[in-house]
Amino acid sequence: MEQNKKVLISGASFAGLTTAYWLVKMGFGVTVSKGNFVLAFEAYNNGLRPLIEEIQTAAVKMLDNLLPRTEQEVRLRNRNGFSFNNDHLS
Repeated sequence: MEQNKKVLISGASFAGLTTAYWLVKMGFGVTVSKGNFVLAFEAYNNGLRPLIEEIQTAAVKMLDNLLPRTEQEVRLRNRNGFSFNNDHLS
């Protein structure tokens, strides 16, 4: 991966910080901005737009693959019931 890829994340909520964590692990330089919509909008229009759209497209594809399996798992658990194992707590 190129060393000079940089990302601006607007929002320091759980989703923003989680995204920042994984992008850093993937080798991106990450800046997290909280509460500055104008700065985020300017960054979006000044070159980050293609990267943001690429990430959004990848996220949608991932969710499209993940959600049907998750729904199936929930249905199976609701039909079969739950079992809890607390052995790791003792």
